[in-house]
Amino acid sequence: MWQDGTMGIEKNFIDAQNYCRALEFADYSDWYLPALSELKSIVVSENYPKAIQSSFKNVYDDYYWSSTAYSDKYAWMVLFIYTDVIYYHQREQNYVRCVRKIF
Repeated sequence: MWQDGTMGIEKNFIDAQNYCRALEFADYSDWYLPALSELKSIVVSENYPKAIQSSFKNVYDDYYWSSTAYSDKYAWMVLFIYTDVIYYHQREQNYVRCVRKIF
């Protein structure tokens, strides 16, 4: 289950993780920052200029953090325009989209 209630919020990597852990949304409180593989699973390159699945209504065509670290200073992100995957310095501000597991 993906967060889709607001357009988005920008955070650095650590704050993005903390934001998702503290999120209470749609009557749930077990949210987390998605792994790179989870974040990549919701992008579709054919949907350009917003490569995220069309079922999402609130999204910026920009970079979103994953919880997957590249190193101790960098983490992976996904661009929701072209489905690009890059790593970026963890202190920089980028968008956050939280997820929760449905059992």
